[in-house]
Amino acid sequence: CVLSLAQMPELPPLAQLAQTVLGRSLFVNWPMMHEGRVVAMSDETHEVRLVKGKGVQTQRLTEHSELSAEQWQTETEAMQQMYHTGDGSPGSGGVNVGKIKIRLKLLPLQGMKTNPANGSTKKVFGREEADVPLQLALWQAPAPDPRFQ
Repeated sequence: CVLSLAQMPELPPLAQLAQTVLGRSLFVNWPMMHEGRVVAMSDETHEVRLVKGKGVQTQRLTEHSELSAEQWQTETEAMQQMYHTGDGSPGSGGVNVGKIKIRLKLLPLQGMKTNPANGSTKKVFGREEADVPLQLALWQAPAPDPRFQ
């Protein structure tokens, strides 16, 4: 049995979409959704990435070289195939994601850190980026965990 996702609507250009998506928390890894913070997104021609400056985050738009554009396309096709046929482990595959036009780079939520001085909590995100097709990201948690609100 293969789950086929609905076709993605026409999206605005990558740089415009990045203004809404970068820095935001999304939920990925269906069916066991995990929170991740979007730090970059790319299409076949460009990548937009959050760059930390002195107290300010800015966006950097980079055009792919011919080699990196080919690599993006190869990785994207492999990603489509992996979601469809699986990676060899039980429970993987079975999702027809359709054409991947935009990929997200996310830092996964690792846990919460409590400030001992005042008891406030802060989300702690990992350092290794996960690469996920836009159509497999949810804007809100399907089953919110009250510990992470």
